[in-house]
Amino acid sequence: MFVAVYLKRELIDVVGDISESLVGYGFEDNFYSMQMEKFNFTWIIDPSVVVFHGWGEYPAGSSYYRSGLDPREMIEVNRKIFKKISEDADQK
Repeated sequence: MFVAVYLKRELIDVVGDISESLVGYGFEDNFYSMQMEKFNFTWIIDPSVVVFHGWGEYPAGSSYYRSGLDPREMIEVNRKIFKKISEDADQK
């Protein structure tokens, strides 16, 4: 999962947006990384960057609670979606 990520506009223009198919938790980073690789992009990790999680009244990890799904269920749902969208992307 993307914990915190900054994507440059140039990257998004080439690779595209993060898939909206995946729900709540898991595999969006895997899928996006695979798409980046196709265009020879790589990740840079900056340990000096600090991100405060949560938003308003929602604590960190609140997407679990808002979705109503158990995190283990979300991972299984996304595992199936990831397989499908990866196969579709490979055919392009």
